Amino acid sequence: MLPPPQNEIFNRCAGSVVVLGPRADVREGILFSAVVGGEEDDLENYVCFTAEIDPKAKDAAKYRELALAKAFVSLKTGMASSLVQTQYPYLYDAGDTKWGGSTIMPGGIIIGFSGVQAVFDEMIAEWMASAIRAIYRDIMTCKGGMMDQPSGFIVG
Repeated sequence: MLPPPQNEIFNRCAGSVVVLGPRADVREGILFSAVVGGEEDDLENYVCFTAEIDPKAKDAAKYRELALAKAFVSLKTGMASSLVQTQYPYLYDAGDTKWGGSTIMPGGIIIGFSGVQAVFDEMIAEWMASAIRAIYRDIMTCKGGMMDQPSGFIVG
């Protein structure tokens, strides 16, 4: 067994998270949209949510762009970007990021994070996936939630 770390684990306190919706390929279910680099392009149609730890940090735009690029590797392949990097690198296309740091949930929600070491970027993305799953489970089961509704069907 490896000894515990003797110093701080993260190499900085910075980062950006990007969440792609489960229907990103058909452009439905957008919760929040954003663009990378301030230019209008098709990316805004896929993004559900973005956030930066410190949006004024000097590398905030770079981390956001990388988080989105990691998420798009997962969107394209259906796998965590680290899995593509280590096991299926032949799935990369020119322009894809080589870094791990995204995860894909059963059901299709994709989370990408960038800002610290890639292995911890992926860990943070997986934390976010767990949080999203818990939040939506609560929406379903809380008092007044979907399961509390009289209809046997989901209502909007």
